Amino acid sequence: STHLHHHGDGQALHALLFGPPPGDDAALIALADQLDALEREVRRP
Repeated sequence: STHLHHHGDGQALHALLFGPPPGDDAALIALADQLDALEREVRRP
């Protein structure tokens, strides 16, 4: 969780992981970008 400081108090992280599915292609791309960024943060030493 220390690597996830930019996700606030956890609500944004929860919404990212468990929120509603994207409504269109642009939202899907944005979600994929956010998940990629999250993965990079988690893997960072």
